[in-house]
Amino acid sequence: MASNTAVRTVYRLSGVAPTPEGMLYALDLELLDGLGADPHLPEALGVPAVYIT
Repeated sequence: MASNTAVRTVYRLSGVAPTPEGMLYALDLELLDGLGADPHLPEALGVPAVYIT
């Protein structure tokens, strides 16, 4: 039977404003763009978050 488990890494951004804008400001968006990465800003449970794919 195949596993449905995926490895994820979660980072807490200390010293960063707990807003989508604050979290994006902490990232190197130019580098992410160069890598072809896509930042996402989910709205779940009323907690600001960013994930990168």
